[in-house]
Order: sequence, then structure tokens, then C-alpha cells
Amino acid sequence: MVLSLLDDIYTPTFSLFFSPNNQVEKVKLYDNKIKAKLEELVKYIGNNDFTIGYLTLIDFKIAEATYYFEKLYPEHVANFESLFRIRKNVESLPEIVSFYEKGGLKGPFLPTYAQLKF
Repeated sequence: MVLSLLDDIYTPTFSLFFSPNNQVEKVKLYDNKIKAKLEELVKYIGNNDFTIGYLTLIDFKIAEATYYFEKLYPEHVANFESLFRIRKNVESLPEIVSFYEKGGLKGPFLPTYAQLKF
């Protein structure tokens, strides 16, 4: 259920990074689709440090998805703080900290033809 819900949010959001009309499309997407799904996901997570209370693959997916969401919708980040708490917790894992310290790429990678850049 959670993976499906996240996919419904992530797929169209990620696609906006390749659309020349991303600024117009992002408003429609947020209002018509992903806002309700994000609210449902946040309600499911509640106050957990990780999505279901312990670290799973979905937490890594949420951590990545928050970068795209934050880039497109910085004005809505505060409404979904549990998602960003999960990203912080994933990024605080000793293995991830070590990876970043060794020069690992932090944040999303997009090809050069993406319309939006980080």
C-alpha cells in the first residue's frame, strides 16, 4: 500500500523535471493529485522515525522523493515534515554518513536534458 501510494506521488512529480511547462503543470498536479496522497502518506507515517517504525526500502525511496518535492514545492515542505524527518533519519545512518564523507553524491541525479536542475 505504501509503495503504491509513494509511486502515485513520485512518478508524476519526477516527470515534471523533464517538462518545459513544469511551473504550470506543478500547480495542477499538486492540487488535483498529490496533495491528497501526501496527506494520506503523512497520516500513515504519523510520528514514526521510519515509515513503519523501523528502516525499510520505502524509507530510502521517501528520502529520495523529498528532494524532488522540495525543489518543486518549497512552500509546502512544512506541511509534510514527517517525510523530511524520514529523510533526515536515513541520512543520519552511519553507513550513509560515511558514504557522504567519502565524497558520495548527496541528493538526486538528473541527466543534462532535465528542464529543472538542482
